[in-house]
Amino acid sequence: MNDVANRCSDVVEELQTAADDFIARLDAGRLDELTPMSDVLKSGLR
Repeated sequence: MNDVANRCSDVVEELQTAADDFIARLDAGRLDELTPMSDVLKSGLR
């Protein structure tokens, strides 16, 4: 298995955390305070 396949579960976890954070802030009306996404979520695996 290559490095990308090994890191897929990590990326899914990061994406779920980012989505949960976005939804919580949306519900609270605080989209002005979004947590920055990680480099992997912004530009993908390299």
